[in-house]
Amino acid sequence: MLAFNNVAVDEREIVDTKLDPASPLNSFGVGRGPAPSVFNMTVPTCTTVAPQAPHTIRNNSSIPLHYYRIEFKRVDGNDFPSNWSEWYPWMKYMKNMR
Repeated sequence: MLAFNNVAVDEREIVDTKLDPASPLNSFGVGRGPAPSVFNMTVPTCTTVAPQAPHTIRNNSSIPLHYYRIEFKRVDGNDFPSNWSEWYPWMKYMKNMR
């Protein structure tokens, strides 16, 4: 997931340069999520992204822009069914995890 504060930045001023233009990772799609609905917030907005090839992002605007990348990892393996409540105690309180 990628969260960013893009209040007044014109998207045309953000340049995303692919460092490996031939990489098959460049063709993965993205999904977008709206800003939080509480307090009529307009930022941050979130984007889900698939794995990406190396790239650079340049902000040509005079307005600062901050990106926060959060990578979620899936836990699998033979030990997960017997240890999930110890490894992730907060999951006990999730509706479908009891």
